[in-house]
This record gives sequence, C-alpha cells and structure tokens, in this order.
Amino acid sequence: MLSNGETFPSDLNLISTGAQLPAWIQNSSLEKIDEFIGVKTNLQSITDENIFAAGDVANILDFRRPKSGVMAVRQGQILKRKYF
Repeated sequence: MLSNGETFPSDLNLISTGAQLPAWIQNSSLEKIDEFIGVKTNLQSITDENIFAAGDVANILDFRRPKSGVMAVRQGQILKRKYF
C-alpha cells in the first residue's frame, strides 16, 4: 500500500534498507527484538508469515548475531535457496 492508500497487485516485493529500520517499519505492528524485525530461523517474521527479513534489519529469535555484512550475505543466500 502506498502512502496515499493506493494498492497494486504484486507477487513479490523486495525492500532494501540501511542498518537502521525506516520509521514506517519501526511504527508497524511487526514484532521487534531489540529494535529490529523479529524473525524465526527461516527468516520469516514472527508476526506475519508473508514477510521475511534478513541482514541488519532482522534479529533471529533466540539466535542473536552481531550486525555485519557477512551475516547479511549469508542470510540472503538462505532466502535465495529456500524461496527462489
């Protein structure tokens, strides 16, 4: 959904952010772990089964890792192999 309320159909949306969550994600209903999107070990959101997060914007439930480019690349590969 766009900021003006307009919606459009999509099978896949990819969003790339920096190491800090954008305000619209911070203010969303997605569950956070230490201020980052909380995800399961498969990188699926704890809150919404249709949302996946990887890299610096995500914290894996019960498996905290330091924020680093290496972890982001590894998590991206997991998503690629598992879902694409």
